Amino acid sequence: MIGFHNGNYIDVTNLSIPITATTINRSYAAFEFFTLANNKPFYLDRHLHRLFNTLKILRIKIEYSNLSLKNIILNLISKNPLENISYKIFVIPEPLSNSDYFKGYLFIFPILNAPNQELLYKTGAKLLLKKHLRFLPDAKTTNYTAAIYWENEIIKKCAIDVLYHNEVSILETSRSNIFMVKNNIIFTPIKDILYGITRSIAIELIQKNNFILNEKEITIKELQQADEIFVTSTTREILPIIQLDSTIINSKVIGSITQKLMADFSHLKNEY
Repeated sequence: MIGFHNGNYIDVTNLSIPITATTINRSYAAFEFFTLANNKPFYLDRHLHRLFNTLKILRIKIEYSNLSLKNIILNLISKNPLENISYKIFVIPEPLSNSDYFKGYLFIFPILNAPNQELLYKTGAKLLLKKHLRFLPDAKTTNYTAAIYWENEIIKKCAIDVLYHNEVSILETSRSNIFMVKNNIIFTPIKDILYGITRSIAIELIQKNNFILNEKEITIKELQQADEIFVTSTTREILPIIQLDSTIINSKVIGSITQKLMADFSHLKNEY
């Protein structure tokens, strides 16, 4: 497979990051991830917009415009005529100098998609609640320390992820945004989260279906009493949640609103 690094298209096996890089020494780098639909980058404009927002927050500058990144990505897709792949983008800053900004080094490369756990879309999944607030939550970075720390527990307890909270309100999972349904009204957290691309698509589908949406602070208790819960992310798309720790949601029955949004998202991606 072919990747890209600072002006060169090279085999991904030859991509490397120096041991002195800030991202290794301090877990500080910008990150973006997108999938393909019908061999086209799925909602690439939104991913690149978020990438440049992250770069602004992290004070990292790159010598590439939005348009030049698009062209590089399209060239990479043509050079990697493979099925079942996605792409990662890293912008690695050089060690801090006296400048107000870091100089960023660009990496873009394909990866094979992990096997999709189809059964979870029929049975629903489980989340573990953990107190945690990400630093600079509206920036997508390489710092997944908390998620990796709890990964062993996630596996042992047959969950898919941890759901962060601040002791009162829920926020997001380590890789997804969260929605809940109560009395046919859909709720999702509005602050201290990463605004996911799939979250934005789900909101558009909600509006298209004339469902009522309320973006607000959601307490842990409210979530535990939800009629339906689902998470959204680039990899998981729209995935139903039927358990929070030991709390069972809706007798483990996937609700009709969640099912409708899952079907709409699948249709959207197939027709993209």
